[in-house]
Amino acid sequence: MGRFTEKQLTIITIVVAVLITGLFTGLVMKDLSAIGEERSRVETIVGQIAAADAEIQKMDARELDVIVLREIVKRDAAILPDESEINEFINVIGEFERAAGVLVTQVQGLGKKELSKGKEAIQKIPLKLRLQGTTEQILKFLNLFENHDRFVSISGFAVSRGSDVDSKGNLQHTATVELETYSYNPKGGPVARVEIPNAERRAQELVVQQRVSQSKAAAIEKYQLRATLNRRDPILDPRIRVTAPDDTVDPEERFRRERGLLDELILEIQLLRLDVQAEAKFRAEHDIIKIPAAAKAVEEKLNELEVKISGALSNQQITIAELKEQFVQSVVRPFEEIKSGRNAFAAEVVVRARQVQEWYVKMRERFEAAAYRDVMTAWDGYQRLVDGRQVAPDAQALQDQMKELARQAEVISRFEREPMKIQGVIIDPSSRSFAIINGSILSEGEDVDRDGKIRIEKIRNDQIQFIYQGVPIVKFLRK
Repeated sequence: MGRFTEKQLTIITIVVAVLITGLFTGLVMKDLSAIGEERSRVETIVGQIAAADAEIQKMDARELDVIVLREIVKRDAAILPDESEINEFINVIGEFERAAGVLVTQVQGLGKKELSKGKEAIQKIPLKLRLQGTTEQILKFLNLFENHDRFVSISGFAVSRGSDVDSKGNLQHTATVELETYSYNPKGGPVARVEIPNAERRAQELVVQQRVSQSKAAAIEKYQLRATLNRRDPILDPRIRVTAPDDTVDPEERFRRERGLLDELILEIQLLRLDVQAEAKFRAEHDIIKIPAAAKAVEEKLNELEVKISGALSNQQITIAELKEQFVQSVVRPFEEIKSGRNAFAAEVVVRARQVQEWYVKMRERFEAAAYRDVMTAWDGYQRLVDGRQVAPDAQALQDQMKELARQAEVISRFEREPMKIQGVIIDPSSRSFAIINGSILSEGEDVDRDGKIRIEKIRNDQIQFIYQGVPIVKFLRK
């Protein structure tokens, strides 16, 4: 093998140097590219960390916002009945039925199927009622829902004129009422609830309470139904004269009696005006000695006169058309004007024991006379009297007795509508006695109906004593 010439060695050296230089240059460029990519990735991560840090800084404020919003929802959802209240809503309907004097004959929408738990946070619960009563009683029944502490919406309403007449000569109409209420489930809804550490404790912090108080609370608009004595029953054909079955009072005697009551009330309104004028005079003169006595006298007369007016309204003591119109114009409206004109400085009105005693005696007399609807009507009038007023402490026991009388009257009225026919009794002094009711032979202690609402307590020759909804009821037998 020959030796390379000097020229060839030079070329080989240059080629090798170029190759080595190219190789190193490629490796350097590759490293520089990798470094650039890594720096870009690092910058992205740094940006993400900064954004995450910014979000972390906002976390406390966002948790606070969530806690505030949850407290607002909790506060506002209080107007919606919870599950236990929905299950007991039938009791609310019963209380309103008794207070308004209507008869609820059907309730739909409170069965287990309708009240099944759903996944929604707010569940709509429709109700449908069928009831009987006068126009005034039906309107009052609806008004009680308008003033209920829980949200209830009347979505449908229909009335058909009835043919039955009560003891006061008023037609008993039939009404169908569709209601809607809503139940709130705080754990419901499509979004899972996120737990916040120490949320209950933080909800009591001042900053949370201040922000909640600054938010306008959800409220139920309430409307107080006013008496409409000067209006005819809009459902009644004015060409048809309706009278009570027991209306046997001589027309002239009735006119004299109602005219006398109306004149008495008009005179008391005039005397009340004089007392109010005297009180206003003392106040204008800043006579601090005479003002308290004058104000007390006016309040007592206002209270006594309202008892009489409420009694006339609830018991329909003025029934003749022209006298009813004058009663509204000369008694009811002036009385309301006087009372509203004194609201700015009126002292607290107290219903005293003597006034409660008068209502109690009237209710007891009607109860003993078996006029149970009159008892419930009187209780309704008394409730209108004491609405928004303080009852004297020594009258509380009497008021409780009146409430119990009204309850018993309502229970007995229900009992009398139960489908029950007594066909006879079998008395055996040495053994058990039996009663034949609705074709069945029953002994003492047995239930008359399948639901166990009516139980036979005692069987005698001339009477049978039942227990119905905790109230003893005696049914006398025809001889």
